[in-house]
Amino acid sequence: MHDDGLVVLRMGMRCALATCAALAVGACAAENRLEVVAASHAIVGGEPASDNAWLNVGWLESGCTATLVHERVIVFAGHCGVDHERVFFGQAFEVALDFDAGTASLPNPERYESVALTRCELHPEAAIGSGLDVAFCELADAVADRPSVPLVAGCEREHLKLGAPVTMVGFGFDTLEAQGRAGIKRVAQSRVVDVSREVYIGETDAGTCPGDSGGPAFMRVDSEAERPDWRLAAVLSSGSQGRCGVGRYTNVSDVKEWLEAASGHDLTPCFDANDQWKPGPSCVMPPLNLEGEPIDVPDEHTAHCGSPAEPAACSAGDVGARPAAWPNLFSLPLYIFMRLRKRARTC
Repeated sequence: MHDDGLVVLRMGMRCALATCAALAVGACAAENRLEVVAASHAIVGGEPASDNAWLNVGWLESGCTATLVHERVIVFAGHCGVDHERVFFGQAFEVALDFDAGTASLPNPERYESVALTRCELHPEAAIGSGLDVAFCELADAVADRPSVPLVAGCEREHLKLGAPVTMVGFGFDTLEAQGRAGIKRVAQSRVVDVSREVYIGETDAGTCPGDSGGPAFMRVDSEAERPDWRLAAVLSSGSQGRCGVGRYTNVSDVKEWLEAASGHDLTPCFDANDQWKPGPSCVMPPLNLEGEPIDVPDEHTAHCGSPAEPAACSAGDVGARPAAWPNLFSLPLYIFMRLRKRARTC
């Protein structure tokens, strides 16, 4: 059973356990102060990420974690809001926490790498506990030097089951105690403990804390091959009242159609619009090792659900030939247009 009270895991909403029995957005009677944290911790039970680990995981000034799933798209939790101008990339940030306002910011944002965002959009049914708590932003410039990790889809969803190993990443607190700190990227390994309307991941000593909202749960879909093939399996939405640990995640396979249609980008390059295996030229393993660090290797096409893409049939950037007669695209909803475009791929 998972009937504990929910807590939104955004930054700036920390309280000592003894004084915050009902932790929620705005529920902390915090002192009137602004604290600048030269952060040294985050996910509970995790370890600081190495200098090159999970470079596709960034930070939003709403106090949330976000994940690069395409060179032009980041995905995060819907409750983090969509009023964002930039996404910041790095392994550690000096974070200013306003406990009265329940907000977090970077006092010196110019010190960090960032990319401007052109637009952000919230899932129309996003809500805590809905299983649809997701949003995305489109980047003004393509990020090619940080390997993105695509969404889990099609037959790969079979790996997301009870007991499945996952890797969690986030910039949040490592404890709700007063000495807790946030702003450094940390990584923890845990397992799926339930799959229902939401995906429950973690345990008391290896899980998530405030500030990890929007953070990724990465999963391997390679059946323990020598080289891992990573996918974004879920996005953190909330946790249990008054403690760190088990997190409640949005299953990205439940929202991928909306994400692709609304963003206008193919986030599942190995599958067509009907979730059937149809590998395109971008259906390759993310160039990452077991620790999420980039590796310099030739592209290796994914072949989990069928034959890999035929190199002779595809060229870089090719999304397939047009149908003999396109309908009037301007009269079609974007959702329908995206389905047509994906079906038009020839490889």
